[in-house]
Amino acid sequence: MTYLSDLATQAMRFGLMFNQEYTTHSKMIAIYGFFFEIKGIKNDTTSYSFYMQRMRHTDADPSLCEHGLISLRAERLVKYEITAQTLVGGRWQEFRTNEIMQKFRLVKLSCRSHVLKIQTVGNPIYVSFSFIFPGS
Repeated sequence: MTYLSDLATQAMRFGLMFNQEYTTHSKMIAIYGFFFEIKGIKNDTTSYSFYMQRMRHTDADPSLCEHGLISLRAERLVKYEITAQTLVGGRWQEFRTNEIMQKFRLVKLSCRSHVLKIQTVGNPIYVSFSFIFPGS
């Protein structure tokens, strides 16, 4: 595995398009044998939360494991950022976390990222999860 350091230019990016009628929406992703769920939740009519969490390979969709690459490391250092964009009244609104460095473990309390909470009337919301695996 090549270790990367610059989130802006070297990050892997995955996204969700969150429509107003959703109460929750998620997608499972696999990269270098690590499995993550990226997720959005509608808290009320204008409040939304977005985060990612590490999953066990046994909890992932079997089609994600088809190449047979599964990492058995108990923890992995991840550098990430979550951004959300939506159009409101002809102008783009953008929300983001800062770049965050966090160890993701397979224990409930440490498998979830920081949460990006936003307030908006825009629809749909385009959410991007950017991350790299720095050397650890």
